[in-house]
Amino acid sequence: MKKSIFSFFSDISKTLAADKYFRKGNELYDSGNYEEAIKFYDKAMEIKPDVYEALGNKGMALYYLDKFNESQVYLNMAEEIKKQWK
Repeated sequence: MKKSIFSFFSDISKTLAADKYFRKGNELYDSGNYEEAIKFYDKAMEIKPDVYEALGNKGMALYYLDKFNESQVYLNMAEEIKKQWK
């Protein structure tokens, strides 16, 4: 039983940490600082790889940096993960 409780709190901790990086990425994205935003989206995804919002936002940041092919890769990955959550 202890292992499942530990796992539960570990997941919550990871989610909160990923959310912190994701929110900072959004602040940077909203201010037009796309390259820095990408760094924070990457940190969020290191912690929680299934954060499709971070993938999608990274894809859009890459788009605004005129990195269209790379942008499409991340947008497609975000869409695939999002489908799994439905």
